[in-house]
Amino acid sequence: MSKYLLMMYVHEYAATYIYIYIYIYIYIYIYIYIPEFESSTIKNNVVMQCLRNNVTMYVVVFK
Repeated sequence: MSKYLLMMYVHEYAATYIYIYIYIYIYIYIYIYIPEFESSTIKNNVVMQCLRNNVTMYVVVFK
């Protein structure tokens, strides 16, 4: 039982790390590699949409 709990903890930690990494990568990609995104509303909408998708996925995986 303790091995199962440890596996769940490691899996949850790894998934959280992966989601944070993906979010940072998207953030850097939007702000550095796409200079035509001059409008701050477009930037904020895209970033918020990516964050919302990641949070929803995280909640679905660990429900």
